[in-house]
Amino acid sequence: MGGCRPLRAERQAGIGDVAHWTHGAGVWTAWDRRSDDVVIAALGILSGCLTTLSWVPQLRRTWKRGHADDISGMYLFTFGTGVVGWIVYGALKADFAVIFANALTFVLLACLLSMKYGRTVAPVDNSAPAPDDAARPRPMLRRG
Repeated sequence: MGGCRPLRAERQAGIGDVAHWTHGAGVWTAWDRRSDDVVIAALGILSGCLTTLSWVPQLRRTWKRGHADDISGMYLFTFGTGVVGWIVYGALKADFAVIFANALTFVLLACLLSMKYGRTVAPVDNSAPAPDDAARPRPMLRRG
């Protein structure tokens, strides 16, 4: 048997999408469909959060370095355009998981863009000691 189809009495009464649907030998109720929708939405939100949070290490690294020179501006523009497209798609489909995950991605992307183009903090060079450190005497270690 193909996909889901309303029971004969429901088809005749015109209420095929309200009560029971047949699927093979079993019967699904409207409650079963709603619980499946909740599980699917939760999976979508969880997956979206995981892929979105994958940006956090890059943001942290960029923040510590003080610049985002090694990240392509064209990549960020193209990716951002795609993220906005997904937000519009989610809004048109009324899909909260798609909207939420991509809105969060856009916020993180905006933070990265501001670090790339908006920060004027010079990068920190940890390779050479600071002038104050060179003048200060070092304590001697005792062996004993």
